Amino acid sequence: MSKKMYRTVCAAVFVVLLCVGVLGQTATNQTTRKEGELWFEPIKTEIGGQTVEGELGRLIVKENRKAEKSNLIELAFVRLKSTAEKPGYPVI
Repeated sequence: MSKKMYRTVCAAVFVVLLCVGVLGQTATNQTTRKEGELWFEPIKTEIGGQTVEGELGRLIVKENRKAEKSNLIELAFVRLKSTAEKPGYPVI
């Protein structure tokens, strides 16, 4: 994947997350969510005529980790698998 295509994919994924409204969202039902809980769901999108598959991950954390009674929030991120024959270390 070229640098330009990689940047386009990253930008598109970020825009999708913002549109869905999952970045920094307060967990809707804090009684069922626990700090440190992590889960994934498959996602698929088309960018520039190319289908990109990945996983939408969500992690429950304290809004302020120094405050014992802090609200729990849900952080969202996207994990994309490498298409390289010999993948290297992840780049963030």
